[in-house]
Amino acid sequence: MDDDNQGKGPPAMDIGKLVDMAKGMATKFNQVQEELSSVMVEGSSGGGMVKVKANAKGEILDIVIEKDAVDPGDLSLLQDLVVAAVNQALVAARKEAQQRTMGLTAGLNIQIPGFTV
Repeated sequence: MDDDNQGKGPPAMDIGKLVDMAKGMATKFNQVQEELSSVMVEGSSGGGMVKVKANAKGEILDIVIEKDAVDPGDLSLLQDLVVAAVNQALVAARKEAQQRTMGLTAGLNIQIPGFTV
């Protein structure tokens, strides 16, 4: 048993090592964020009459609406189709981002109240 730490609680953490780990994670996080900008996902509705392209950061990049989807007498249908396609694209973006960022915290045993890894 180590006499220097006897009765003093858990052993001290190497702060320098912790700082280096944090810097490494920050670098990896920034790299993943850049990657997410170039990962494209798509959502569609109305049998493909409305298509939405987004990146994995959740930014909407393009919306394409086929002429057949536009009925001036029923704009609420078009609005619903757009909302459905956007939501589908955003769900795909979140899933892609989650898959790519999970590796950043893998193997870490960090226990911070209110923060789950």
